Amino acid sequence: MRLQLPINLLKYTAYLLLLIVMGCAVDVEDSREEEDHPRVLYDKMSKNPLVTYILEPGNELSVKNSNHIRKTLNYAKIPYGEINRDKFNEQPAVAASVKVIVLYDPAPLNGDAMNFLINFVAEGGHIFIPSVGTNKNYGFLAGVKADANFEINTTAQGFLFNSDFIPAFKGKHYKSLTTHFGLEQNNFREDVEVLATSFSEEDYPLIIKNEIGAGSVISFNTEQFSEKQERGLFFAAILQGLEGVPYPVANASSIMLDDFPAPLYDAKMEPVQSEMDISQANFYSDVWWEDMLKLAEEEDIVYSAYVCFDYSNHTSPPFNFQEWERSILNGANGADKLMKSIKNSDHEVELHGYNHVSLTQTEWPNKSYMGLSLQAVKKRWAARDYGRLPVSYVPPSNIIDSTGFVVLEENIPSIIYNASIYLGDFEEGGGREFDPEPYNYHFFNFPRISSGYAMNSTREFNQQSLYLYTGIWTHFIHPDDIYQIPGDEPLESAGDYTLRNINSYGWRVSEDGSPGLLPRFRNYIQEVKETFPLIRFLKVSDAAKITKNWREDTYEFSETENTFKVAAQAEISENNENFWFAYASKEKQSKMADYLGNNKLKYTTTAFLDGFLFNIQTSKKQLSLPKFKDDNSGKLLSALLQDYKAYLLVKPSENFEDSNISKEITELKSKIAAGEDYNREDWLALFHYLGWENRQNEIWPLLEQKYKKDKSSVYVKLSSEFTAQSDYPNLDTRKRWMLRQIDLNPENIKLRKDFIAYFGNGTEVQLTRDELLGLINNTESHEDRFSYLVLLNEKYPEAAFNLVKDIEPCREDFKLAASSISWILADAKEFKQAILWSKCGEEISEESVDNWRLQSGEYEFLKEKNFPLYIEYLIADNDKKAARELLEIETCRKDLKRLAPTIAYTYAGQGSFRKALEWSACAKDFPLVERMQWFYALKNYKEIERLYANYSEKNNPEEKEAIQSFMAEYYMGRGDIVTAWRIASKLPNSTNKERLRTQLNKDVIYLNSEQKRRLLNEYPSIFYPEIAAQIEQDLRITEGDFIRIESNIISDRLDPTSFGTEATYGLRDKKLHQHQFGLSQYKAYAIPFQEEFENNIDEHLYGLIYRFKSRERIEKLNYGFGTRLEFNDAGKAYLHLQASASIAKDSLFSSFQVSRKPAITGPAYALDIYQTQLNIYEELQFKEKFQAVLYLEGNHYSDDVQDVQALTSISMDIKLNKRSKFRPYSELSGMLGNSSRPGGYPYWTLDERLYGGMGVAYEYENKQNFWKINLDAGYFLDTFSDEFQRYRGNVVWPVSKYFHFNAQAEFYTLKNFYSNNFTFGLKYFLKDN
Repeated sequence: MRLQLPINLLKYTAYLLLLIVMGCAVDVEDSREEEDHPRVLYDKMSKNPLVTYILEPGNELSVKNSNHIRKTLNYAKIPYGEINRDKFNEQPAVAASVKVIVLYDPAPLNGDAMNFLINFVAEGGHIFIPSVGTNKNYGFLAGVKADANFEINTTAQGFLFNSDFIPAFKGKHYKSLTTHFGLEQNNFREDVEVLATSFSEEDYPLIIKNEIGAGSVISFNTEQFSEKQERGLFFAAILQGLEGVPYPVANASSIMLDDFPAPLYDAKMEPVQSEMDISQANFYSDVWWEDMLKLAEEEDIVYSAYVCFDYSNHTSPPFNFQEWERSILNGANGADKLMKSIKNSDHEVELHGYNHVSLTQTEWPNKSYMGLSLQAVKKRWAARDYGRLPVSYVPPSNIIDSTGFVVLEENIPSIIYNASIYLGDFEEGGGREFDPEPYNYHFFNFPRISSGYAMNSTREFNQQSLYLYTGIWTHFIHPDDIYQIPGDEPLESAGDYTLRNINSYGWRVSEDGSPGLLPRFRNYIQEVKETFPLIRFLKVSDAAKITKNWREDTYEFSETENTFKVAAQAEISENNENFWFAYASKEKQSKMADYLGNNKLKYTTTAFLDGFLFNIQTSKKQLSLPKFKDDNSGKLLSALLQDYKAYLLVKPSENFEDSNISKEITELKSKIAAGEDYNREDWLALFHYLGWENRQNEIWPLLEQKYKKDKSSVYVKLSSEFTAQSDYPNLDTRKRWMLRQIDLNPENIKLRKDFIAYFGNGTEVQLTRDELLGLINNTESHEDRFSYLVLLNEKYPEAAFNLVKDIEPCREDFKLAASSISWILADAKEFKQAILWSKCGEEISEESVDNWRLQSGEYEFLKEKNFPLYIEYLIADNDKKAARELLEIETCRKDLKRLAPTIAYTYAGQGSFRKALEWSACAKDFPLVERMQWFYALKNYKEIERLYANYSEKNNPEEKEAIQSFMAEYYMGRGDIVTAWRIASKLPNSTNKERLRTQLNKDVIYLNSEQKRRLLNEYPSIFYPEIAAQIEQDLRITEGDFIRIESNIISDRLDPTSFGTEATYGLRDKKLHQHQFGLSQYKAYAIPFQEEFENNIDEHLYGLIYRFKSRERIEKLNYGFGTRLEFNDAGKAYLHLQASASIAKDSLFSSFQVSRKPAITGPAYALDIYQTQLNIYEELQFKEKFQAVLYLEGNHYSDDVQDVQALTSISMDIKLNKRSKFRPYSELSGMLGNSSRPGGYPYWTLDERLYGGMGVAYEYENKQNFWKINLDAGYFLDTFSDEFQRYRGNVVWPVSKYFHFNAQAEFYTLKNFYSNNFTFGLKYFLKDN
């Protein structure tokens, strides 16, 4: 007796340690997450379901089954509903749309309910019973003999399929270790169809089909269900009743390469060494990857590779890439070469992690370190130009918690797909659905269902089960799977999982001559493609996107008398390839095929149930299939109901030759099953007899059935009595009954403690903080105290810390738990205490203690011990101090060379770019673009251009895009838009290129026309279409040839002085100088009211025009000249000459103009009087919105008359928006001459004049379409006419893109003679050549 206690305690301790290693704890944050986001999403119950589940109230297994069926139908978009069994008993009815009824336990159904079900199936409906029963209702529906004894088989295990109940599974087995506890074979009628038997006993009927009338019933002769991987079995049983009903599938499968690329090692290991005699590095690079590429090409597969950079599994900074950098193969970094190979292929690189440590709070010292590791990955990704950042993530060991997801989103938000696993425990990263991640809706889950090169029957079953209702196969392999072979010592790389090459297969050929892993995998891929020829193997970024769209689509099922139609309710995602499954029996297969062929729909068929599963492809998200009429011949309903009544009256047969004990067992089973009252003596007697024949396990199905009926506590107490004498038959049974015992005795601490030992700390059963503290304080066993402390820390870490913080280090009664206490204290950042406890803890590594010393601020001890490591940690925790320490160290010292990149970045982060450049010079393959940026910060532009001139794409291919992006920005910043444009045009399509393109399209408008024209001709791809069109329009208008017609009227008040029209053709030479050639027609009128003068006559004039204008240049002298030769009716010639020059520099514009021409009136032409005019115009802009103008004009007439005029004005801009403004102004002008001719004969001039006033102008200009409006009104006081008003206007109206109308007017309200001016013109711009 004394030996028994320690053994039990050690066993309990082992259970607790296993619990901790498996990481089953669920933290409070996770619990809150589940409340916000349920772990499994379901559709709402349908009002018109195709499948209805009769739910057994209060029955846990019934609820689990219904949840699995509901989720499966949710994937297939098939409408689902539920009915409570009690309600169904009261009013047996289902919706008219129902084709399948799922019934967990027929035993509680009354006569009316059973009559309804018999009628439903007799008329062609289908019933599915997922669990065995030992009652007459079950017997009639399932095909049990009327006189059956309902004897239970207690040994049959696993599945052996006699049919294609699961596609491609006929003749194959699925081995489950759970015993079925179903009815023996002799209980069933001979005419039932057995679709599957037990794997261990092939005469045991496991899946049975019983035809009743025109319908059928499929029942499972087992108690073992409610497992996620067996959803396909439920779905197949339901599809038997949904013949011809199509359902949409994703058809999105992916092969994922986990832990690839990865660091390479120059080590030879078996079995590759025997087969090829090469190292792991050579195997990965030269054999495995080359063979995988060939397989992908042969089988049309696109891989997703999940890179992991480090396997030393450090969880504290610095996060460098030492293992990766040591991956040297043939003189270059072999791991980087693999990354480049994937980037340059159709495959994709995604993320497995910086290291192989799961992103969970239990695995990392703190959240920030997780983030720093991911930031290191992000920087490496950009620096080495691995391509776009990853969008999907496979958690190391498939484990991640809510904190891990938060860190992942914060640091690499491009990752939106989580590819953990479909099966397994939720808290350990498993149990995911193809739905949003419950912990964090930023992510969508794309979990994996299978793994490995050599598929066994279990993996194949899991794959086909999932594929049946989703059209998805997610599979992963590792390049190092081949090394996972049995040996004398366990391989650490195997982790907590079964060896991945348990049979020691070779790669191409095994040592025994059998096929290696590669041909086995190839053969299986080919088998799958043969089973489902339309299967698509896509990279995860595509497959997950397709799956997400498929999950978000909602479908409507409808039927008419002749057709069944399924259609998406809204085209959420555009997809020309949509895929469907539909089942058709062998009798209907040819009709289905004819219909699809006649409608030109692509399809394939796969053997399934008693017919075929059609895989159909459509271009739209809808599909209609014909309803094939059934032959409803069968037994009449009245006859079936009579059969049922008679069936109930038949008693169990006694014609069997059992021993007396067996007979007693059978009689007791029948008595207990049929009895309504509890008889303890009968139960104990039955258990006693079963024990004699070593059949105690048979008691549990009967106990379960009786408990389901009335939930009496007597059965729970009975279960405790049974387990006091023998153990539970399996873990499922143990869990169910222990939970019931705990519900009955919630204060029983030992019971809860034992439950946690078996099932972990992640269930609803818990020990409270006070209970655990009491156990710790009251136990005398050091082993138990250690176990309880571990459990306390798992659930109540704060309480664990409060307990141990004041205990004297290494106290004897806690010495066994010293390592755990060290970690408890370290997690609470009590590093000094943790170090003291570590001295008596055997499991604390020196590295961990050193790390605690570092985190407590104790850096100096590493200076002598390991200076590079000291600097490494110092940079991570206090980079400024590290920079100061390094100032005294020789740059690029040998032992620090491997840290050169980190040191360089450290100095750069503090703005010490010269030191950063010094250290980067000795860093191998240091990103050139980083050095360029640092030189830019130092304004060393010559060095940047020198580096770029010597830059070789061949030597720096991974940096090509980063360097070119930087140089494009560099030249933009330097104002060299053309060079920036040229560099940007070479960039591949990316966010960098698009960002540069946006800025360049803004800057291009400031270039001169030659530069614009060059960019349009040589690099058109960078232009946005609207910018290119605008520039082409600008160039045509400002530099192309044109035709212009213009008329001008000069009048005295409203009496014309002259009227003329010009038609000119303008062309530009190679230097873009403008030449105008044209014809003119003018009429110079006599002066009104001056009839007494003999020469006061009209003159009609016709002329030839030539004008020259230099190309307009900014801040340079622009000039022009022109002439017009006119002839009057008498043939007399008149010559016009003019020349001009102007320049604009900074804020000053200056112009000069001189002309000689006849005065504008008729008498002046008649008297041959010429006017020589000189004017000077100066305009100054100041304080941004003010303008000052000085205008000087001098005239000399050939009859010796002169005058001079000066004008000055000042104005202020008041902007209304980018295109329009008001401009109030003041103006003052004076004039002096040697003659006064106010009447205008033969021309107008004064000997003196002074006027001044103010006005306001409005200006509008749209440079994009060339609209321009100038309006001006002013009021003046005048010595010549007392006062006057002046109105001016100028309008350019683009009638079309290249056809403009312009008008100008200047009108004065003077009473005396004064010229008013009106001009109208049309101008058409010819195509620019």
